Amino acid sequence: MILTASESESKGGAELLPSLIKRLQNLWYRRPVRTQILIAFLAVTVVTSLFACFLKVLDAGNRTRIEMRASMDLAESFVRETARSLLNETEARNLLQTLEAQLKHLRHVRIEVVRANGERGPSKNRPPQEPSNEREPASVPRWFIEMVRPPANRFNVPIRVEDQPIATVLIQGEPSDEIAEVWNDYRTMLLLWIGTNLLMLSALYVVLGRILDPLVGLAGAMKRLEHGHSAVRVEPPKVRELRLIADHFNQLAAALDAVNAENSRLCRDLITVQEEERRQIASELHDEVGPCLFGIMVNASSIEQYAQPLPEKISSEIASRISEIRTISDRLKSINRRLLKKLRPIALGRITLKELITKLSSEFELRHPNIRFSTITNDLQLSYGESIDLTIYRCIQEGITNALRHANPKNIVVQLAHETITGPDGEAAYSQISLNIRDDGEGIRDPAPNGFGLATMRERVRALNGTFSLSGNWPSGTAIDITVPAGCSTGEKRLAAEFFGNRA
Repeated sequence: MILTASESESKGGAELLPSLIKRLQNLWYRRPVRTQILIAFLAVTVVTSLFACFLKVLDAGNRTRIEMRASMDLAESFVRETARSLLNETEARNLLQTLEAQLKHLRHVRIEVVRANGERGPSKNRPPQEPSNEREPASVPRWFIEMVRPPANRFNVPIRVEDQPIATVLIQGEPSDEIAEVWNDYRTMLLLWIGTNLLMLSALYVVLGRILDPLVGLAGAMKRLEHGHSAVRVEPPKVRELRLIADHFNQLAAALDAVNAENSRLCRDLITVQEEERRQIASELHDEVGPCLFGIMVNASSIEQYAQPLPEKISSEIASRISEIRTISDRLKSINRRLLKKLRPIALGRITLKELITKLSSEFELRHPNIRFSTITNDLQLSYGESIDLTIYRCIQEGITNALRHANPKNIVVQLAHETITGPDGEAAYSQISLNIRDDGEGIRDPAPNGFGLATMRERVRALNGTFSLSGNWPSGTAIDITVPAGCSTGEKRLAAEFFGNRA
């Protein structure tokens, strides 16, 4: 199907209009509610004001026409009455001076005397000695003059003495000064309108800010609720409708808080059960599997000794089988040792926390030689108690495992430090352990939900009243930031110091 140029243009215009409307709608709905109300109020005010200005201009035109008609009628009546009272030609010659004296206060007209011989006298609408106090029409916009100016009116009043025409008085309207006065009133009214509307908009801005301020607080509370702070609450405002919204939000937050508390409790119970099962399995592997493997090795050595007196062919065959048994046993020992380390760090409570973390990082580095591991520790105590040490160990273990499994990094950095937070008076307020795990891998995929490992890390940290944060690491990768209160008791510190001191 071939379209002509006009059809293509019409089709393009039809497609452009909905797109323009959609953009305008997006631009409008992105504005705050207060801005939308102010813009709507301003738009209504401008439209009504333009209509009022149009009516004012029409009224100004009517006023100017009425004023000019009255001035023209007054001038004509006065000139006719003055001319009717003339008795002789001498008085007629003094007509101009008479009109000057009598009409000097008459506005909006121009008077000119034309004698019978065609000689024109000077036009007069005020004495030449008095300067004009009327506003010059040059300051009035041209469009206003065209809309307000009345039709030109002109009267001729003949002057006769003894039925002989001796002169003619020409009376012509001069609306410029009246238009200037009307424009002055119009401009004053316009300035007052602008000032009044600015004051109204300012007052409305402040009032709307006070009324809608609870919505800003509610939006911030929703943002915090989105980030998992279910304990957030908002103060119910005085406005009835907003108070209902705040009450429903607080009820929702309370329900979520209860659900999160229940989930946290269940997760902590699950972690406790998991650790207990790991402890039991590790104990069984250590107490049962280890001795069994040792017994296999002892029996294999005993069989090898008993087989030595046998013929060489049989003895060599038995020795070959015993060698395979030893190889398999060594492999089972290695697997058992690795499972024990994975289930529960054997060195926990036997070496310092710094040594424990360094050893964990070295084990990962041995298994992944193509990845660079960096471990930085600052001002750590010997130990913070089994619960804190185990939590830090598990978080580092899970964080590195997640990075290796999902991010394909080239560098992994673990920073562990003991921090002392000072209060406003400069004295130490409390201490905390800060853990940061960063990699330069593929980063966080937004649609991907958090797995059980991250949830376990978060709940372990929350169980110790700590904080957990997962974010992107600039310019690439993932960052895990954890803080845990350094809350081991004085007795635990003393026992740890004594234990590691005696070990040294």
